[in-house]
Amino acid sequence: MQLDNPRIVAAVLAGGLSSRMGTDKALLLDNQQRSQLQRACAVIEPLVADGVIQKMVVSRALNPAEQQLLGCEFIPDLVEEKGPLGAIYSLAQSLKNQCDYLLLLPVDLPFIQSSNLNNLIDQGLKKQSACFYQNHFLPLFLPLSDSLTQYLEQQLNCENGNLSVRGLLTELGSQAIPYNEDEKFLTNANTPEQWQAIHKQI
Repeated sequence: MQLDNPRIVAAVLAGGLSSRMGTDKALLLDNQQRSQLQRACAVIEPLVADGVIQKMVVSRALNPAEQQLLGCEFIPDLVEEKGPLGAIYSLAQSLKNQCDYLLLLPVDLPFIQSSNLNNLIDQGLKKQSACFYQNHFLPLFLPLSDSLTQYLEQQLNCENGNLSVRGLLTELGSQAIPYNEDEKFLTNANTPEQWQAIHKQI
């Protein structure tokens, strides 16, 4: 891996089923009529502009209209309905020759800021380890490695494989990063009631 000039790609995880929400979380609109997918991409854009990361992609089924609107590559799951681990595997396979690290941002964090992601990258590079904020497994800074690929393939191909992000992070010996600010920036919305409460604040 390149430590002096790290190759990092940021990916918005926006391909989930949103079963508890009952509608596609990525398309929920804030008070500025901006979708959560647009908002997540906007949070990453300053990191691209500053050269912190090489580029941004979206983990989501191909949609030409959305792709044109956001101006970035869409990477669909290679293995369907395997949750975040399926998305991570697909990203790792598609981007393995383009980067050494992934920064994974779920689409449903309406209060996350660029500075929060930048801090996660800094800590991950210093520790040379997968890093996440304490008690929250996503967003995630994730070094690409053979051991990561092997673990993902094993779990995805096994009938009773462990598809949890917690299991992945335990396997990788990852680092939980403490934070001194209000936990609000890690608040997500999984149900209509949670979204309504959040919508009033944004």
